[in-house]
Amino acid sequence: MAGADIISVAKATEKLFRDAEKQGISGNEITEDNGSAYEAILDAIVHYHDHGLAG
Repeated sequence: MAGADIISVAKATEKLFRDAEKQGISGNEITEDNGSAYEAILDAIVHYHDHGLAG
């Protein structure tokens, strides 16, 4: 999965929430609009890899 292990996805998700908070966006706003941020990030990585966009 192009390096998309559980730890890297979890770290990306944590960074998303930290960066959003710095911009005044709450975690609730993210999940209300998009559902699970973790799943969205994982899906994006898998989609990127499956469509030959990786390296």
